[in-house]
This record gives sequence, structure tokens and C-alpha cells, in this order.
Amino acid sequence: MMMREVAAALRDRRAGSDLSRLRLGPRIVRGRKVVLRQPQFGDYAKWRRVRLRDRRYIEPFWVSSDLEWADRHTKRRWIRECIEQRKAAGRSHAVSLVIEVDGRLAGQCAISALDHRTRSGELGVWVDSELAHEGVSGLASAMLVDHMMNSEDLDRVTAPICVDNEPALRSVAKGGMYREAVMRESFDAGGRRRDHQLWAATRDRMPDGGYADYWLAHFADTDIGALTPVSVQGHMRDMLVHFPIWFSESIRHVIWDWRAGRARRRQLESLQIRTSPGSPVVLRREVRARHDSPSSLPSTGLLAEVDGVPVMRCEIHLLHRPWATADLSLEPLGETTSEIAGMVTAELLSYAFEVAGMLRVCVAVPVDDQRIAVALEYVGLLREGKLHSVVDSQGRRGDHELWAVTKSAWGGPVDRGNGAPRLIV
Repeated sequence: MMMREVAAALRDRRAGSDLSRLRLGPRIVRGRKVVLRQPQFGDYAKWRRVRLRDRRYIEPFWVSSDLEWADRHTKRRWIRECIEQRKAAGRSHAVSLVIEVDGRLAGQCAISALDHRTRSGELGVWVDSELAHEGVSGLASAMLVDHMMNSEDLDRVTAPICVDNEPALRSVAKGGMYREAVMRESFDAGGRRRDHQLWAATRDRMPDGGYADYWLAHFADTDIGALTPVSVQGHMRDMLVHFPIWFSESIRHVIWDWRAGRARRRQLESLQIRTSPGSPVVLRREVRARHDSPSSLPSTGLLAEVDGVPVMRCEIHLLHRPWATADLSLEPLGETTSEIAGMVTAELLSYAFEVAGMLRVCVAVPVDDQRIAVALEYVGLLREGKLHSVVDSQGRRGDHELWAVTKSAWGGPVDRGNGAPRLIV
């Protein structure tokens, strides 16, 4: 099995995009030469040594696991990680590079969840603690963001950061990113669901000369520190439709979630959702799931009807653990009122929490759509922030408000009757 995967990864690398051969640098920060390069099987010993030594800095913000830290850093896992990263790069789903400082491995930097329809991705980086104040992680991140925006046509890169990661929060803005939202219980890290701040870099806000020059000119004496990838799709469609790569475990979660999403979509394609007893809302599958980007998550399109009249188009994306999040897209039809939109949303919440097993539901709403905002507030969602330059399910780019509710805070739909929505043939 391993040999077949190696052969497939090598074929993807030969035939794939430039991401599978990407190398950036060198750039100099505080006298140190920084290069970003492809991971190699031979990096295993150095990678394991640094990761085990720096466990106390990394693990609290890393994806949760039942395995012991040492068991998450075996040679077999590193080889599999290299293979999966090469596959992802060859298919333009993600790019993950080793940070090399003065010729030695010093960390990793990735942009994952690449979606070429929305021109977005998600940033993650970790760096050797011995270099935490040398400007290395900030420069590495900026180099990769610059390349992806200038050469791969990305418009938006997000970075979710745990609210307890104080070094990262103190300095990430100094790299030219903007804080957009605080996402409650958005990701399972360090053994529990944790809140994360969402930061973003966008092409229209790129500093003159790019993010790397900006970092070197202004903030090379501070570092992003232990900025670790933790997210969920969080935001709006850009982010929530994406999943980050957490290096060692990561890609396995990504691949598993992708397959689980495809299986869930196949299940929903043959079903319709019957809502709570006594509810006038019926949700039927509609053939409009997004397929125009190979890295877009599978989604299920639904048409909501009340008393036989179409009132809203919806999309639902299910991301399983460690995210356990449902990302909703809501498009009112005609003169649909906030009350009716709230009824439909309540039924979608019931399905997400009580049937699909999600722990968080989020919706990105155009800033001028007060009809949906009122409906979301009515059924218990809270506004978490404002997202800049994101693309919604209809392909429109603009600013959106991020609304969300967690299962732990959800009190159940308003006037939903008894019982949960049922899936029927």
C-alpha cells in the first residue's frame, strides 16, 4: 500500500502544477538565510527532534489526538505526510513547505484549503522555539503568501489563531494581516474545543512591495511565534469551505474529511429532509452543488418550500472532526420574510446538530442582507465578526458578516415542535 502511494505521489509531482516543485528564497532576516522548500523523507530525524523538544509550545494549539505526542511523530507518519503533501501540491489543493534556516530544518509553513473558485487559502506555520524571536516564521509566512497571491492568483489568505496563543496574537497584525472575527469553539485543539481569532491577508490590502518586504522593513525584530493552524472553516464560505493542513496529522484529517464529505453528499443525494412534526417547511435536494473547483468541498443544495411554495435556496457543507462544523449558505427567494427565513434556518440547525452530529454551525451573510441577519439572530446565532473580500456560493465577492452558534449554546429551534428532522427516501 505504501509503495503504491509513493508511486502515485511521484506521478502527481511530475505531472502536477508548479506547487509540487515550489522553492522560495533565500531571504535574509537578522543575518539568517531563510529558504522554503519541499519536505523530504530524510528530514524525519530533525523534524522529530524539534517537534518532541517543543511539545509544550505546539501541542496546546495542535489538532487533538488520542495518541501520545511521540506516537504522532514516527518515521512512518512523516513519510505518509510527505506523500500526502506532494499529492496535495500536485493537485493544487495545498502547498506545504519546510522552513530551512542556514541550511537546517527549522519548521514548516503551509497554505491549505486552496479553492481556485474563491481564490482563497488558509495559512499555518510552526517554527523551532530556538528561532522564535528571530523573525523567521513571520518572514516564511509572508514569502508564501506573496507567492500565492502574485503567482497563483489568490485574493485572500486566512489564519485562525487560538485565543490563548498570546505571542501569536500580539504580533500577527504586525505582518499586515487584519483581525476579522472570534470564532467560538471552532476547532478541537489540545484536547478540547477552543475559540479562535480569524485573521486575514487580502490582495487589495497587500502592502507596497508585498508582505515579505513589509515584514523585513518594519517588524523583523518580532515574530509571529507559535502561530499554529487551527481553524475550521470558519468564516464564511472562503474559510469554512476550507480546511487547513496541520502537517503531521493534518493531511490525514483533510483526506478523511474529504472522503467523509463525499460519502455524506452521496447519502443526501438520494434523500430529502422531512422537518419537525407540524412544521410547514420541507427541504428538498436541488442539483446545484458546487463542482467548479477541484478543491471545493462537496456540498448539498437544498430548496426550502413552505406550503409548496419555494422560499429559499440553501447549501450545506459538513466538516467532521476536528472541525465538526456545518457551513450554511442561505439565499431568500422573492419576498421571503425574516420569519420564514428563520423557520428554514431552525430546521437546518436541527438537522446539523441532531442528525449530522455537528458541534458548530456558521453562516456568512452579505453585510447589506438584514433580512437574513434578523432571521439568524431570531433562531439563536450570534454575530462573530466581519469578513473582507470573500466569495459566496453565487460567486459574488464582497464583505460578509459571520454568524454562528455552537451546540453547547443552542437552545433548540424556536417553536420547532417535538422530535428532530428525519431523513427519508
